[in-house]
Amino acid sequence: MLRVKEKHKINVTFISNRLGEFNEVFKWVLKDTNEYIALNFKGNVIAPSFEFDVDRINFGQVSFNFDYQKLIKVKNISRVPFVFKLRVPGDDTGLVQEFKLEPSLRQIEPQETAMVNLIFTPAQAIQ
Repeated sequence: MLRVKEKHKINVTFISNRLGEFNEVFKWVLKDTNEYIALNFKGNVIAPSFEFDVDRINFGQVSFNFDYQKLIKVKNISRVPFVFKLRVPGDDTGLVQEFKLEPSLRQIEPQETAMVNLIFTPAQAIQ
């Protein structure tokens, strides 16, 4: 119940499972009347976008079973925060793990740059 000139806060949480524009109208009916109050929510859900500071990593000649490290910058170039989860394809078989990423999972804020350490430990000799 609201008295004349009284206000009531309504909290709205928005969670989307798809990209694109949205337009939702919420209507409240006033008790004992045929009138309603409408509130329109509009917006556009965008995918996060990011970039690495390198497009290729070359470790050069390395020695068997020693750690080699490279720092990689990951920059969130979007206007929304997101969580990144990095992995090296083919290195997740469980047999041999030659690459490790630290951190491999992290939230990154809009326009923030995160440092990721790529650790390479050669575990197989190539002949």
